[in-house]
Amino acid sequence: MTLPANWQERPLTEVVTFNPRHERVLPDNLDVSFVPMPKVSDRGRDLIPHESRKLRDVRRGYTHFCDGDVLFAKITPCMENGKAAVARNLINGIGCGTTELHVLRPRDSVSPEWLYFYISQERFRGEAELNMTGSAGQLRVPLSFLEGQRIPVPDSPDEQRRIVAKLDHIAARLDDTKARLDTIPAILKRFRMYVLAAAWKTAGDKMQSMGHLLSEPLANGRSVPDAIEGFPVLRLTAVKQGSVDLSERKVGKWSREQAEKFLVFVCGCTRERNQRRS
Repeated sequence: MTLPANWQERPLTEVVTFNPRHERVLPDNLDVSFVPMPKVSDRGRDLIPHESRKLRDVRRGYTHFCDGDVLFAKITPCMENGKAAVARNLINGIGCGTTELHVLRPRDSVSPEWLYFYISQERFRGEAELNMTGSAGQLRVPLSFLEGQRIPVPDSPDEQRRIVAKLDHIAARLDDTKARLDTIPAILKRFRMYVLAAAWKTAGDKMQSMGHLLSEPLANGRSVPDAIEGFPVLRLTAVKQGSVDLSERKVGKWSREQAEKFLVFVCGCTRERNQRRS
């Protein structure tokens, strides 16, 4: 990788302290933040609001971190899903959390945000996934993987801040775009209902009762037991949002003659050998 003239590619071990521990002099009755894995987001670097614990209750058996540390989920599927964060606004500036986190404490040459964006890259996480160890369902990124990585570092802290600000701006626009796209299904549903309502409204005097249009009176479907041999039956789960999934069917304990009055038609006026209810 070719870097700008004022950048250096440095070993991660030179710019980060891995998995630090809290100082022993901290009092046991100190209130600290407690961060389980669900409080580590996969959609941004801020921690989800967390709870307060006494340090004596979480000093042992948990990961330690402070304001400004970078948290990196090491277990599958949390790592692949992008769980990572920059610890900020911790109670008394101190936190403890799940042992399924690697903690990276940046030294003066890199900012926490710069480090966060680097380890959040798809390429970085892809390499981490390839280097996971352990059994299926319990795969983890070993510390040795992180210790063997290198990171590009601009000489100027201002350059880091400028690039981080640009990345934040792009990320915010992506989030806004996604939020807008998520509203489209609801808008289309409302539009469809409006069109249908308008169509019925224009029908005016041509509207007739449902019973007048049916060749046979409305009737309930029939519950048919399962069978090894028989005639196909549509399950209730076949009806999905205004359409019929013909793959949702079973073999019913009845004959074609018994099913005749329950046969339904599909597009093209082809008779489908299924029943409406199982």
